[in-house]
Amino acid sequence: MSEPSIPPNNPLEQLTFLLSKGATITKISQTPVAASGLPYCYVEVTETTGTHYVIHAYEKQAILLYEMATKIIETT
Repeated sequence: MSEPSIPPNNPLEQLTFLLSKGATITKISQTPVAASGLPYCYVEVTETTGTHYVIHAYEKQAILLYEMATKIIETT
């Protein structure tokens, strides 16, 4: 049986999946809006093995990802 892989195309599920595997958030974009004015967010995540991921989100998912990640950071 193979290990589950990171869910495609859903940044919120990707973050939840990685955190459930023991990963930690190492960086969040400063604001959920890019210089162009469009909603954009990235979250850097590092697994205990040292594997590094960057999750990108745009539009509504960018706002949700930013809110989720900042809430997690504030509670840890």
